[in-house]
Amino acid sequence: MATIPRGHWRRPGFTLLELLIVMGLGVICFGLLVGCVQRVHTSSLQGQCSNNLKQIGLGVHNFESTFKRMPPLYGGSNGESVANSEKFSRWWGSTHVFLLPYIERDSVYKSMASGSPPVYDPTTNGGPANTQAISTYACPSDPSMSDYIVAGGAYGGTSYVANAQVFAPLADETIAGGAMYPSSKPNFTDRGVPIARLQDGASNIIFFTHSYALCGRGTGTIWGYGAGVDKPPSPIDTYQPWTRASYLNQTYLTPANGAAFEVQPNRYLTKCSITDPATPHSAMMVLLGDASVRGVVASISPDTWNKACLPNDGNKMPADWDQ
Repeated sequence: MATIPRGHWRRPGFTLLELLIVMGLGVICFGLLVGCVQRVHTSSLQGQCSNNLKQIGLGVHNFESTFKRMPPLYGGSNGESVANSEKFSRWWGSTHVFLLPYIERDSVYKSMASGSPPVYDPTTNGGPANTQAISTYACPSDPSMSDYIVAGGAYGGTSYVANAQVFAPLADETIAGGAMYPSSKPNFTDRGVPIARLQDGASNIIFFTHSYALCGRGTGTIWGYGAGVDKPPSPIDTYQPWTRASYLNQTYLTPANGAAFEVQPNRYLTKCSITDPATPHSAMMVLLGDASVRGVVASISPDTWNKACLPNDGNKMPADWDQ
């Protein structure tokens, strides 16, 4: 009987070429996997940011349902005969403060009250209250915060700023205007109307935009901003959580050199401005007056952006608003 030669069934090993091919395919697969994980992670963070803005929008609508008017940009008075907000003359805080009971942070809101009748002041009462972190007000992708706190742990930051031109009345509501009234005018920080009274339609008006909680050194946005009792807010102050959104430095640049707002790459440490919207996302996340959230690409024309920020300019939105 014939015998099988020794080693006939031994399986040959990989050649060097085959090994290199297998290793190359492994590297490619690993790269694809890492890319997918990063995209999923980025999408998750953007979804959380969108949800935060949605909660803020619902808070605005619930506030309106209670008071039959939008919340003010800022409450209080100037300590004399003029009230920043006649309706809320004892509330020394921003729009974010007024929304606390409507984003399930009523305990923080109540902690600000002292005296009878109560005075609400986030800078002195409740600990003070504005040192607390409010997760709904913080975007998880905001590179300037790691714990929702800014300024060395002194204040609770916010990544979302109110459009001052919506929540306060304007001296000139046209596209050529946009400036607020001076502090000597009663209700200069309180438009005091329901959303339906805004001429341009809620779905065409930006209520909140993205910003950075910390911008450079010593500036940024905190949800519990307060100028102090008997003081009106200054035109531009450190940590104000609002912006005159249509009035952008980028608006006055040539189209080749500027855009409507700042998007990636992040320049929050050196070149960002607390008066201009900025975002770590690939598109600017904005909250509209109907409580919907959308991403606006940086290539939108400054003219379209400005018209979306002004609530009563009366202009039809250009075609790139729906892109």
